[in-house]
Amino acid sequence: RKYRPRGMAAALTNMVAKEYLSIEQGSKRVFTLTRIKESADLSPGEAILAARLFPSLNSKLTLNRTYNPTLKSATTAFKAKLNNEYGRTNFSTNRQYAIFGAFIAFVPLLAMILLSNNIEAVASSIFTIVATFILGQSVRKAVTQRSRPLILNILTNGVPVLFIIVMLNSFQQFGFFESAAAVAMITYSFCTTALLGLFTWLLEAPTVAGQKLVEQIEGFKLYLSVAEKDRLNFQHPPEMTLGLFEEYLPYAIALGVENEWGMAFESTLSNTELTTASASRSRFGGSRRALAMSTVMASQLESTIASASTPPSSSSSSGFSSSGSSGGGGGGGGGGGW
Repeated sequence: RKYRPRGMAAALTNMVAKEYLSIEQGSKRVFTLTRIKESADLSPGEAILAARLFPSLNSKLTLNRTYNPTLKSATTAFKAKLNNEYGRTNFSTNRQYAIFGAFIAFVPLLAMILLSNNIEAVASSIFTIVATFILGQSVRKAVTQRSRPLILNILTNGVPVLFIIVMLNSFQQFGFFESAAAVAMITYSFCTTALLGLFTWLLEAPTVAGQKLVEQIEGFKLYLSVAEKDRLNFQHPPEMTLGLFEEYLPYAIALGVENEWGMAFESTLSNTELTTASASRSRFGGSRRALAMSTVMASQLESTIASASTPPSSSSSSGFSSSGSSGGGGGGGGGGGW
């Protein structure tokens, strides 16, 4: 349920595999993509991005590490499309249970507020709820945001922690803790809000259809990541060919096993076959180039997309030619044939 630049790298690769785009790498992290086909069997996400960023045949995109708002806008639309297409079908937040739990939890607090004549206690409890909610959001962001190290996320999101400390110190300075009512309401507010936040997060789960899809994806990932000798243990595995390798490469990139998939492909072909394989039979310009896409180019493309779609802190400038692009829908994968 989290978008990562790897998804865009997989989508671009998938559009190359569909022969809708061609890809050329210039320097280390500069890629040029060209629309070479009038139409193709694109996914809904790919179709949206193709229409926005590859409006006509021979449209080119020079993708480097410089930020461009066009890619950011297209990425936002791509993410929204994927969420609308797959989110509700495959995942449920179960918010109805969280709302019911919140109603039960805050009824006693509401009763305490109505029965209390201590305005300081009422104000401090409301303040505690707000502060705890902000702290919870910060902790959740620190745990789930994997683009940076966890400790760095915790440090950069530590302001709410300081906010809580200052709040408690202020309560002590104003003598709120000398009142039994204030202590009870502050304690109840903090514990209730924290527990509600935790269980609202824990209640999120795949639907029945979503869990089935997760299992299929895990099975497909296993197939892509094992060595050739171990793949023979699968039931009726398809023969490893250049066409099969290129067809499944976008899925391997999306699932983070492109290196293993590349090694499996290389182990099945001799150096002579890798060298002399016809480029006309390859969507990537030859078996060597396809193999390079699975080892080095994929990670470089991912980091380039991450940089190009992230706004700088002060200013932004263009990193694309007159028309740019990124793909959609390359990752995932079902698996039922093995």
